[in-house]
Amino acid sequence: MPSTDKSLLVFVLNDRSGSGKAGQLISLAGRLLKDDEYQTQFIALDKSGLFKKELEAAIAGQPKAVFACGGDGTVNLVGAYLKNTGIPMGIIPLGSGNGLARHLGLPMNIGKALQQALRFQIKNIDTGVCGGHFFANVAGLGYDARISHAFKDRKKRGLLGYVQAIVRNLKLEPGPFQVAETHSTWQGDAWMICFANGGQWGNNVALMPGARIDDGTINALIFQPGGPLTIPSVGFRLLTKKVHKAPSVQVLSGTRFEVAGVKRTAIHVDGEPAGYFKGPLSVEVCPKSLLVLT
Repeated sequence: MPSTDKSLLVFVLNDRSGSGKAGQLISLAGRLLKDDEYQTQFIALDKSGLFKKELEAAIAGQPKAVFACGGDGTVNLVGAYLKNTGIPMGIIPLGSGNGLARHLGLPMNIGKALQQALRFQIKNIDTGVCGGHFFANVAGLGYDARISHAFKDRKKRGLLGYVQAIVRNLKLEPGPFQVAETHSTWQGDAWMICFANGGQWGNNVALMPGARIDDGTINALIFQPGGPLTIPSVGFRLLTKKVHKAPSVQVLSGTRFEVAGVKRTAIHVDGEPAGYFKGPLSVEVCPKSLLVLT
């Protein structure tokens, strides 16, 4: 890690996100910080995982901020490292959905996003844990997780990539579940269960409009089976920000959930595949556990 008297800013870059925008960001950061009091360190994500030691060393040096430069998966990775450290996370949205960035109202233009982050206005937000996996925005099991698994290795990114993944996975696979929180329990068939800390998946596709990311609670949205028009109906309600009011959607709010089921079901955290679920699954909120630059 670089040694200097200047404050250190660490940029974690996902080269796969944003079709080459990572290089543009490096150049932009060099110009904006050229005459400033900061030193910069760039860490590129790689499939081998070698970046992890570099990132751990950088965080151990107590940088002024660590910037997640990529999509929701990059935000998830960096957020997991920064949780409860007191080091703020900046978000430079280079991804397909940018769900947390959009929920926080951050600019989608990388130059404006960087300039705004460099004001160092800090917000303390909740995070969550789903089956032992960190998430900052949304986690879930069932259909949306299956789409995340299908989307993961697609060459076509962005909203079109998601649409293509959905078109290739139109079959719903409902199963029996029980979702319990402190004050209530739901039991029945569901084809998707979402745990929303923030308000949307990404691409301004609203899941729980008005959700607060710092209120110490998580919203569980349980999607129950319907007729052949279930997916088009849910899609329309998502785009009109009313899916949480659909008759087939049950909403529970709480601080901790226990999910029981008998069917092997895909899980995702912030859009990243997180294996499969069969049996008890715990989901809980971690109040005010992550600092973000807004």
